[in-house]
Amino acid sequence: MERRSMDIKYQLCNPEVWGGIECTINRVGSEFRDQLTYSGHYDRHGDIEQFAALGIKKLRYPILWEYHQPDQRSSIDWTWTEKQLNSIRENGITPIAGLVHHGSGPAIQLCSGVLRVL
Repeated sequence: MERRSMDIKYQLCNPEVWGGIECTINRVGSEFRDQLTYSGHYDRHGDIEQFAALGIKKLRYPILWEYHQPDQRSSIDWTWTEKQLNSIRENGITPIAGLVHHGSGPAIQLCSGVLRVL
């Protein structure tokens, strides 16, 4: 078999397929719309395995603050997230954890010119 010049020039280059899940939690006033709820990801088993079957090697995975602690008085339960991250690693994927996503973040309130987390 004849080697092409590109194979020789880029023999150490191993491109990978990276992926990510649309994870916006859109806040309008006091109402939240969670894309992972709408897509069914929270309740559907097998998503991680399907990502692995696509050949994804790195996955931007949401560990969103407002999902885990919707208000400052709630305690954080990491059970679901720990299970998901373990599944990602067990399927040969490196997770890239995202704590906030554009348009998201902890609820804040402006009081007398000072921002505070709710």
